[in-house]
Parts: sequence; C-alpha cells; structure tokens
Amino acid sequence: MKKAKWFIFLASTLMLSACGNLENSGGQMTPEKTGTGEAVTTGQINSDSYQALMIEGQYKTSPARTMAASRMNSNYNLNNYDKGLLELSKEQFATDKYFFEEGQFLTVNLLKEWLARESSENKEGLNPSDGGKPVILQQIIEQNFMDKDSQKLAGISIGVALNSVDYSGDAAVEISDEEIIDSGKKIVEKILPRLRALEGVGDVPIIFGLFNQSREDDVAGGNYFASVVSKKGDKLADWQAVDEEYIVLPVDEGVNNSAAEDGVNVKYKDFKQNIQGFFPNLSGFSGKAYYRNQQMQKITIIIEAKYYHTSELQSFTQFVGNSVRSIFNVPGAVEVQINHLGVTSAVVMKPAGEAEVIAQVFN
Repeated sequence: MKKAKWFIFLASTLMLSACGNLENSGGQMTPEKTGTGEAVTTGQINSDSYQALMIEGQYKTSPARTMAASRMNSNYNLNNYDKGLLELSKEQFATDKYFFEEGQFLTVNLLKEWLARESSENKEGLNPSDGGKPVILQQIIEQNFMDKDSQKLAGISIGVALNSVDYSGDAAVEISDEEIIDSGKKIVEKILPRLRALEGVGDVPIIFGLFNQSREDDVAGGNYFASVVSKKGDKLADWQAVDEEYIVLPVDEGVNNSAAEDGVNVKYKDFKQNIQGFFPNLSGFSGKAYYRNQQMQKITIIIEAKYYHTSELQSFTQFVGNSVRSIFNVPGAVEVQINHLGVTSAVVMKPAGEAEVIAQVFN
C-alpha cells in the first residue's frame, strides 16, 4: 500500500500537514447518511460536486456504462464528453438539491439500435440510412438526478456526441459544422419521445447537450456547443449556445483564444521555464486549460519526471507547489500531476479562488 504525504503551501512557508498509510487514514470513502436517515451517499468533495446516491450500500452503475469508452475516438473526447455533461446539468439541477446517479434507462441493446444506421431491419436507427453519407451520431450518455428529499428521479441529462470526422469507412470523412448542428437538433427531436415512452421516465425535466467530438488526434478533445431543455412531454424549449473551450498549452504563436487573451498562456510558459530550470531531468510537460463562458475554470498540467530517490520527488514537488502558488494567480483551479514511468507519484492542487496550494506525494 502506498503512503501519502500531504504538504500545504502558505505564502513562502511549507508545512507537513499529514502523513500516514491511506488504508488507515481515510483513503477509503466513508458513505454518508443524509438528514432523512434513509439515503446513503458517497459524500461530497466540495459544494460544486454532486453526491452520488448509493443503493443498499452500493454505487449503482449504468447498464450501458461500457458503451462510451468503447465508442469515443480518444480519452480526451471521452473525458470532456462526460465532465461537460455534468457541468451542463448543474445549470438545471443544483448540487445542493439533487443527488447524482448513473443513467439507468438506456441499455446497451437500446443504444446499439439507436446508434446504427436506419434500415428496414432497424427502424430505430438514428444515423443516415444512405451508406454514402457519414455516420454523425457517435454516442449517447445518460445521467440521472434524484431529489434529495424524496430520493426519487427528478431529472435526466442526455449527452449526444456528434462526429466532426467519420472514421467508420475506409477513408476519414469531414463533416461540416452546419451538418453537425442540423443533424444534432433533429436527433434530439427523435430521442425525446422515445425517452418519455420508457417506463419510469415520466414527465421529469430532461436536458440535452450536443457534443462535437473532435478528431482522434486532437489532444484538446471536443466540447459541448448547444443545449436544450424539455420541462415535460415532447416539447423542447429554445436551443441555447454552450460556450466552453479546451485549450492545449502553450498556445501556438499567432493563435487568438481565451488563454492567449487573459494571460494564462504566458503564466504557463513562465511556469514551465521555471520548473525546467530547477529540474531539467524531465521527459514530458503538457498542459490544458478549460474555459466556460470565457472564464478559466481549470488548468491541468502533467509532468513526466525521472527521479531516483524519494527525497528528489519530495523536493521537486515542493518546488512545483511554490511555483504554482507564485505564478498562477488565477481565479480558476490549477492541478499539476507529476508522473514517473507513467505512474502518478505526486499531485499539486490549487483550488479555485484560493491562494493555498496543497500537494500529495505517494511513495
């Protein structure tokens, strides 16, 4: 069992806040009972995250949970697809009023029918029947939200992943933005009555998000670009634009985006230069910034480091922590993952809106 050492960086002072075996010091999540005395949840990391409702002491997984991982063309797209839907859900289902539960209505067999091409054998297919046209609909994911008081279903979120490039044929086929938008909206109009017809769904609010799956070699990954809500029945409200960006750091020269405009790109370059100057024995250094409504939400940095002693790792982690504190004076969160031979050795975190930086070292 690995041990974890926690460091807190306050101004220029470094303090060791905790040290111990994870197995004996809270490394395992303790389920929490709610005020009703009946519902048991996973607990809450912070006020901006959902508690997951547990059934008979167990986390309830989706019957279709393996589908997204097997169908999305990269882990970058998969992560953005799942996390982005949670962000959309928060606009409709507040984290202090609802519990989270993985989708329970869409099964593997049902999704296979919907994701296939329409044909005489499969009238439920949502992709074009014409084999000469590209496959646009790539995946559908479902998230459920339960009322905290009643623990009953109170809302559903559906993420509709649409291809910007179709790789299903011998040659990759580019799909225009106009075709993606038009097809996505038509697909949602077909999905809604099908969802309403499923036993147990009823007239709860359903939010749909359209996700643009980027090219398989795009390390930034895709993003949500539109959403719509159905309060009840088969009626949809007006479509709303979703403003989110995933930006690879550093930004290429001459490219104009949010990270270039607000100075995050410069801070990232300064941070990288600072780290490489202290510890040149690095095999990799990458970063990505997440923006929502043109506001930086989180910077994620991954450092691949070669070290030979625990003391080297601890010294390096302390330097990284102090560099994060001094350079990244930003409103959003910052997370730096330090890896060795592909395994995470340490994590440095600066929560959003806070000056304090926390580091955890595994050894």
